[in-house]
Amino acid sequence: MLGVVLLHIPAVQHAVASKTSEALQHKLGTKVSLGNISLGLLNRIVVDEVTVEDQQRHKMFSCHRLSAKIDITSIFEGRIVISSAQIFGMKAVLSKANLLSIASSSLTLSHPRTLQARLR
Repeated sequence: MLGVVLLHIPAVQHAVASKTSEALQHKLGTKVSLGNISLGLLNRIVVDEVTVEDQQRHKMFSCHRLSAKIDITSIFEGRIVISSAQIFGMKAVLSKANLLSIASSSLTLSHPRTLQARLR
């Protein structure tokens, strides 16, 4: 409960975003930048100002706000299960090369949804 209260403090939101972006950078092997992370209603996590670079250090994905509904019980099992997500102000530059570099990381998706994108 204390964690929920603390995540409403801007300095804590920024610190959590900083630690999370470091963990994602390590996992993906590329630069990841997150503005603030806060809690929304009904198990929602809201992340502001998201940027992900590809392996060549080009901006691959950015958005002003990403909101995801998560299953809280899965966190205690060491997993993150996202049941729905919303992305606002998204810009993405996807190519086969940068998708393959991200896919080769150790991230796994169980029950992935189909995402259709035109690759350049």
